[in-house]
Amino acid sequence: MNRMKILLSMLAGLLVLAMTPHVSMAAPTMRPSLDAGSTDSVGIEFKVAYEEGVYALYMRSNVTPDGLNLTLTSQVTIKVPHAGDGSRFTVADLQNLVAGTEWAQTSRVDAPREDANADYISFTVTFTDGDHRVYQWAEGQEIKLFTFANEGACLGSVSLMENGDTFNNARNSANTNPGNQIDVLGIDNDNAYLGNYGSAADCGARTQPDEESMLNKIFMPLIQQ
Repeated sequence: MNRMKILLSMLAGLLVLAMTPHVSMAAPTMRPSLDAGSTDSVGIEFKVAYEEGVYALYMRSNVTPDGLNLTLTSQVTIKVPHAGDGSRFTVADLQNLVAGTEWAQTSRVDAPREDANADYISFTVTFTDGDHRVYQWAEGQEIKLFTFANEGACLGSVSLMENGDTFNNARNSANTNPGNQIDVLGIDNDNAYLGNYGSAADCGARTQPDEESMLNKIFMPLIQQ
């Protein structure tokens, strides 16, 4: 993400706080910056799931941020199977689930040289009311941010791009910046994104009824008179 945009977002967030009564402006306690993926790292993990016919994007923090708890910027990149125009994965009906936020598709690269079997779709967030406190991150608490549908064919598993993906570098063939990213005041990292959790979202997977639901069903024999 552009550093100037981050700084402007930070100023906007601080301005909102300054104009809001009874809000403490104490500086956040500094944390050591740790490498993403380390078992000692603090930050936020991302998840994509397939639920009731739509894809859902979740985030989960492993720490309660110190101080302000302001989310400045964030970007999420999913990786979908590549297909021709007739079956192409196409994002539709994006629904924002937290008031005051607006996620939108902002970048797409189909079948780059690094992985010709995949398309990369990126989403970024804006804070429509200027309030960067709407995501009150807390240790272990999952937040469902937005959902979206696919107008194209069911092509198989959809996943979040991993840090080690060959397309995830500053000199990729499309000259884009697809990295997953989140910047939160109170988590002292330039990028608080730690990695992904959960399994890939598979539109073709059948949801099996759980054992409790099956036990609660009563099957009555057919009685002929």
